[in-house]
Amino acid sequence: MFYNFTDEGSGTGMIIRPDGYILTNFHVVQDAKEIEVSMSDGRNFSAEIIGLDKLTDLAVIKIGAEDLPTVSFGDSDNMRAGDWAVTIGNALALKGGPTVTLGIVSGLGRTIQTERGDLYDMIQTDAAINQGNSGGPLVNLRGEVIGINTAVYGGAQGIGFAVSAKVALPIIKSLIDTGNVVRPLIGLNGINVTPALASRYNLGIAEGILITHVQNDGPANQGGLKVMDVITALDGAKTDDMAQFLGLLWQYKVGEEIEVTYVSDRSPKVTRVVLVERPSF
Repeated sequence: MFYNFTDEGSGTGMIIRPDGYILTNFHVVQDAKEIEVSMSDGRNFSAEIIGLDKLTDLAVIKIGAEDLPTVSFGDSDNMRAGDWAVTIGNALALKGGPTVTLGIVSGLGRTIQTERGDLYDMIQTDAAINQGNSGGPLVNLRGEVIGINTAVYGGAQGIGFAVSAKVALPIIKSLIDTGNVVRPLIGLNGINVTPALASRYNLGIAEGILITHVQNDGPANQGGLKVMDVITALDGAKTDDMAQFLGLLWQYKVGEEIEVTYVSDRSPKVTRVVLVERPSF
């Protein structure tokens, strides 16, 4: 794996509700028996886990406090490559308060590989994300949170990644409301079609999701999809890459029937599948 999480067992969080709800990374608090939160004003609190989402590496915890100041979220869809961005966090656990670093948004919609699985639709930034920054905010120059710092590229300088606010906000709501995130499952694994793959396997199409595995008795299998088919649309909406595909898929509810457009043996086809619930872990 090329991408390494910056830390496990320590990190940064941001207060998202005045009554003590705090957002951080899943990998910061996973398997924790005790969680201690140190505030910038010197107060310390014990915290409990409210909800975890491994798929987006997000977690919500809660401390016993009221009337706390909170962050505000911005519209990450309005960000463009080259926009200024600021990271704030407990970098290297240095004394004297949070560390603030300035950089730019280097890219949007990135997919990165980690030891815990792939993360999609990430914001890439060259603002320094050091050990201890995980779970801290990536903010715009208006002070609005546009991302949650998550991972750094272990083999280079100036390449960090944050979960976008657009991805995080519905996850936060679900974790607070129910303690987990219910997602639909289509029952397949896939990768982005690239020019090299299209040429090597004579796919007959330049963009889409190349199916690499189909779950036995899953929705995709029951719909007739097979390995080496290429999915090009869900209910008519294009799926040029995995970020698009998952973004569309996760908008549906468990039990819904969707139309899948795909290419099989260079021939366009259409099938319908009924989505089931994806296991949480």
